[in-house]
Amino acid sequence: MKGYFVDTNILIDIKKIMTGEINAKASRYYRHYEDLIDLIINEEIQLLVVPTVLKEVKRGSHKDDFMTERFIEKFCVVC
Repeated sequence: MKGYFVDTNILIDIKKIMTGEINAKASRYYRHYEDLIDLIINEEIQLLVVPTVLKEVKRGSHKDDFMTERFIEKFCVVC
């Protein structure tokens, strides 16, 4: 399985698409995430989160009811 480092914005965008906050089909920008999300769900790739990104997410996690933190726990590997 391949691993890819992601930044905070990518994690938040993926979480928003998976929770329905963003309709990926309605935006050309977000449409590119659909294949990535399929690979994540099918466990073909892992998202790697460095401590700096985790710290940024934790600092603002109260804004989204800790959904991004839960996403990291379920789908990512913290380095």
